[in-house]
Amino acid sequence: MRNSGRLVWKALAVAALACVLVVLGLLVDSSRVGTAGELADVRLGLPFEWVHQDHSSMDPPAGAALDLRFSLPQENPTHVSVGVFAVNLALASAAVVVVWSGLRRLVGRRGREVAVRVAA
Repeated sequence: MRNSGRLVWKALAVAALACVLVVLGLLVDSSRVGTAGELADVRLGLPFEWVHQDHSSMDPPAGAALDLRFSLPQENPTHVSVGVFAVNLALASAAVVVVWSGLRRLVGRRGREVAVRVAA
């Protein structure tokens, strides 16, 4: 019973960290638009675009491309693709588990090497 409780906490920690990474990916992503039509559906999110915003209230300069980032949903109508968000969350969770496992192995090997050197 104790191990299953630890497993649940680990899974929750991985999911929380993955969620933070997916949201940070949204905040650092930008989308280049050049026409008024493209402003109506600005797609954002990493690695797959899961947020769609309508920036058509903006008036871009003619012939100029804009790099748009996520903005407040109160200012621009926003649609969230829950399925794509779930895929991003699963990918981020897998990445967290792989990195964590690799770090644990690396630290475990280094710890054994240091222990052998100290004992010798």
